[in-house]
Formats: sequence, C-alpha cells, structure tokens
Amino acid sequence: MLEKDLLIFDLDGTLADTRKDIAGAVNHALEHLGLPVLDLHTITSFVGDGITRLMQRALPDSAQDRLDEGLDFFHAYYSEHLADFSRPYAGVPETLAYFKNHKKAVFSNKQEKYTVALIEQLGLRPYFDFVLGGRPGLAPKPEGDGIHFLCRRLSCPPATALMIGDNTTDIRAGKAAGSSTCAVLYGYKDPATLLALRPDLVISSMEELKDFVKR
Repeated sequence: MLEKDLLIFDLDGTLADTRKDIAGAVNHALEHLGLPVLDLHTITSFVGDGITRLMQRALPDSAQDRLDEGLDFFHAYYSEHLADFSRPYAGVPETLAYFKNHKKAVFSNKQEKYTVALIEQLGLRPYFDFVLGGRPGLAPKPEGDGIHFLCRRLSCPPATALMIGDNTTDIRAGKAAGSSTCAVLYGYKDPATLLALRPDLVISSMEELKDFVKR
C-alpha cells in the first residue's frame, strides 16, 4: 500500500458526475447562437481542459469567431445551474471521511469560482483542506504547477502527494509534478487511454482507494 500525506482529487468525473449540468450550459449557449445542440456523450468527451476549451470544441468551425458570445451564454446559465443534477459518485463522502487523517485537496481545470461553489453545493467542502480551480497565473493540468502550488500551501513534498483523476490531464499533471498518480476508470475518459499512461494506481470505484493507500 502507498503511504501518502496529500490526496489531490479532480472534480468532474472523479468526485462527482457533473455531465448533465455542463451539457445543459453548453446547449443553452448553442441554442442562443442558433446552432444545433449536442448529445450528452459528445459534450462529455470535451470536458477536462477548462470551459474555454469546452466551448471551442462544442462550436463548429464556422462559428469559432462567436466563442466569446458563446462563453457569455454558458456562464450566465451555468452560474445558476451548477448542481441541478450533479451528485457525488457512490462512496465519495465515505472515502473522504475514511482518509480523515490525510491532507486533501481538489484540483480542477474548471474556473475556481465554479469549483469552490460546486464543492460547497455538493456538501463536500468540509472534507478538504484546499479547493483549487483554474485561476489566472496558474497553468492548468496537464502542467504540474497546480500540484506544486497545493504542496507548498499544505506543506507536503510533491513525492508525498497522490493525484487522483479520470482524465489524461490528471495523470500527466501528477507525473509532471513528481507525484504519484491514480487513474479513475468510472469517469469521463476512455479507460484504455488512461491505462496507456501507466498510472501508479487504477481504481474502478472511489472506495477502492482504501485498498491501495494506507490510512
């Protein structure tokens, strides 16, 4: 079993299933731009690199010049509908409570105001020492800067941290920071793509983390 001082969790697709609310905001924007809406699976495949990249991927090539307009519609809707359907995955609160003696943080590429608000609305804020989202001046995942920031803030060397996530950006960020990595297979990305990056741990449910990390 791994001995780790700091557990860092991705949000979307790792701690919570947030797909429907994200898709609702994307399709709200597309509708207001007079563009065809997209299905849930397609929008989910765009998640993981922040909202700007999400909307860039959702817009057809012919409408890329309307990105700023689309982002305005997205933010207006999403800020009011963060957690209409979003819920923590099974076993998440119980697993976070199990590791009560560990320092724990959230690290998402989602803008920080949404990351913090969503963690609070999902009732997960008491479990975490720090919640970090996308912010100016901090390189997003797959860069390791955010992990280094959290390690400095929580006084834990990167080698004692474990980055847990469902996206290739999570695994790459952990490796870039010199931290251990845990791939979550129940999230949004294709498991084979994650396994190809050779994460240190692989789990099919959040509760399996208890089997691999020392309490």
